[in-house]
Amino acid sequence: MIDPVLTEPHVSNRLVGGALVFLDQHFDPETVDALLAEAGLPREYIGDRERWVSLTFQNRFNHAINVEARRRAEADGKEWGTKEWSQLWWDIGAFGWDPEVLGPLYSVIRGFGSPRAVYRAIPKLTSQANRSLSFEVAADEPGRMVLAVRSAEGFGALSEDLAWNAQGMFASLPGVWGLPNARVDREETREDGDLVEVRYSAEYVDQATRLPWALADGALAIGVIVGFLAGPAWGFAAAGGVLAVHGLRRAKKAESVLAVEAGRMTEIFEESDARYERLWREEQELRRSLMASRKLSGYLAADLVEQILANPDMELSLGGRRTEAAVLFADIVGFTPRCERLTPERVIKELNIYFAFVDPAFEANDGVIDKRMGDGVMGVFVPREGETNDDVKVRAVRCGLDILRALPACNEALAAIGADPMQVRVGVAAGPLVQGNMGSEFKLEHSVVGDVVNLAARLEGAADHGSVLVDEGSLPADLDRVGPHERGEGRTIRVKGKTDDIRVVGLVPAGD
Repeated sequence: MIDPVLTEPHVSNRLVGGALVFLDQHFDPETVDALLAEAGLPREYIGDRERWVSLTFQNRFNHAINVEARRRAEADGKEWGTKEWSQLWWDIGAFGWDPEVLGPLYSVIRGFGSPRAVYRAIPKLTSQANRSLSFEVAADEPGRMVLAVRSAEGFGALSEDLAWNAQGMFASLPGVWGLPNARVDREETREDGDLVEVRYSAEYVDQATRLPWALADGALAIGVIVGFLAGPAWGFAAAGGVLAVHGLRRAKKAESVLAVEAGRMTEIFEESDARYERLWREEQELRRSLMASRKLSGYLAADLVEQILANPDMELSLGGRRTEAAVLFADIVGFTPRCERLTPERVIKELNIYFAFVDPAFEANDGVIDKRMGDGVMGVFVPREGETNDDVKVRAVRCGLDILRALPACNEALAAIGADPMQVRVGVAAGPLVQGNMGSEFKLEHSVVGDVVNLAARLEGAADHGSVLVDEGSLPADLDRVGPHERGEGRTIRVKGKTDDIRVVGLVPAGD
């Protein structure tokens, strides 16, 4: 399943897909497929030019490219430093104007008629394909254009890769019309070491300034030929004048037609991009609704869920409902210092592996994952039709033991990526609580409140590593129903918020 975080509409596939053509030639398609997979999206997705990717994906993909380029250079005994790295991204940017990369967009670009017109249009063109960037024309003179580039609001600092990529793109733009590359100088602005703005000064030969001279040269040549036949003065004036006027008219007409076609093509892309963003947002709303309905159906009876589906407004009016239930808290031991040693991306990767082993325990025991708090997870077990309070306790305690039983396999998966093993502790408490919608008209969440919730959280904090701590009042009458386990000796603990001490028992999973 594709992570929706990677498909937020930040960068159009018209840009990312173009880079694949260069990379396929620079590396090979199989390697590029592996880099895409490492970044989180398949080639089939990137190949759809109407879709978009997030800046998160773009940064991951760029990092994978840099690592692969360095690996290949070192394997070939070549140097790999700032010069080689910057040249790679310059080349990727320059290659972006290739007809094979642009496809139908190539006609759109040529339709602008000259480099100057495209330089001027870059702020608008960029907004249509990359919403993470902000471009501004800082200076516009014949043969010289200054463009300022910075991140759009909310997207952090500029990437160094992008700075060189843009420079290559600006330098090679005139080549669309067969003109020599522009000379591009840059001026950087940094804050606390972060790149916040780059100003590119491009000096170029403009198609618009070359056309009249080309026509005049042609008129002069024909004028000389006609002059030998009809006299120098008449031949030069007639042939040169007619050719110049006719040529300029044809050039102006052609430029006008191309400009109209470019406008039409741009409108098509704008409509396509707007449609993708609308569909993406609808997909996220559907995803959130599905997740919410799953959670709600875990709390409520099936007939009540069906009534809500038939009349969604009913959910908003649901008040608090008293019920007997069990609450489970599970937490990774020493998670905070673990995070201090790892990058945020690494933390998320390890947590996702952990939850892949933890979540099935809730599903197997018909528990509802009420919320996640970093590494912590809170589960709730409400009575099903025909169940007793003791049945609910059995499901909750068995879930806690199943989580601990899954931990060895989880640690094997972590070891496979070079991660340290995890230790987990669990607390379970059962009793009366209130379930219902909490929040406001802007955001509602179905959850539970009550002393049982607080007690389960305190028990988790007091549990030994690798054990489920349960207060004696929450133990099932027949502990054999929770599966193979070993029961520790009962003890008394002081719990914050409680006047009296509480008798608790620790349980650990045993072999089958």
